[in-house]
Amino acid sequence: MKEEFRPIQGTPSALPILLIILGLVLLLFPGMTMTLVVRLGGIALIVGGLNALGAWPRSRYEAGPSNLDKVGGICAALAGLFLVIRPQALINFFPKAAGILIILSGVYNLLKALDSKRAGYDKWTAGVLMALVTVALGVYLVARPFSTMELIVRILGGILIYNGLSSLWIVTR
Repeated sequence: MKEEFRPIQGTPSALPILLIILGLVLLLFPGMTMTLVVRLGGIALIVGGLNALGAWPRSRYEAGPSNLDKVGGICAALAGLFLVIRPQALINFFPKAAGILIILSGVYNLLKALDSKRAGYDKWTAGVLMALVTVALGVYLVARPFSTMELIVRILGGILIYNGLSSLWIVTR
């Protein structure tokens, strides 16, 4: 017996609407969103570090946290404090690290392209051009890390909006 396909109908769930709202926030306020997320992570580190420190005095009387946990708690709390005060440091770190790796890859590709010229290959200039574009993109990442992260957050926002809209369309058909 063949079952008839029936589209899902009914009231849309809250998730697509939340995705659209979150996507709009990411699209319109990428810098503020990144800063807020990093600061919330910093607060979580502070709370976790203070929790580890709070458990340490009890460890003298029972098996549990050690001096290593005390040091870890202090480090976590300090790292969290740093992220709350200077969230840009973490936001700028990832594009700069990626940019350095991309520059190194581009330089390697440039050397390989020049090797292909010495080996007599005709199309070595395409390799040189691609390597130079790679190096230029890496330099951009290093020079403009915040705007790079803003672009990534905006793309994520656009994807979330699309996902929410497509989910709403499918559910309401």
